[in-house]
Amino acid sequence: MTPEGDYGELATGDTKLALASVALGHSHLPQGFVPVSSLEQPAGIELALVSDDVKAAMREAMHKRWGQTVGYLRCPSGVLLEICSPITAD
Repeated sequence: MTPEGDYGELATGDTKLALASVALGHSHLPQGFVPVSSLEQPAGIELALVSDDVKAAMREAMHKRWGQTVGYLRCPSGVLLEICSPITAD
């Protein structure tokens, strides 16, 4: 997280998930953009975070027919966030 709190990264193994504030987005995209927080319905964006204990991460979760436990929440930014158990190969 930057000292300003406008940018942060989550270490996710070999990949980093970066998150930026709307203000930082405006500084990078001076032509403008539509913040997903302004949308009434969730945007067509989903981030999936795998968890070994989805039920501890969320109060309500769904059990998918392929055996995966999945929970969804809408972040204050408007992004739809998925927290899910790993998909195991049969």
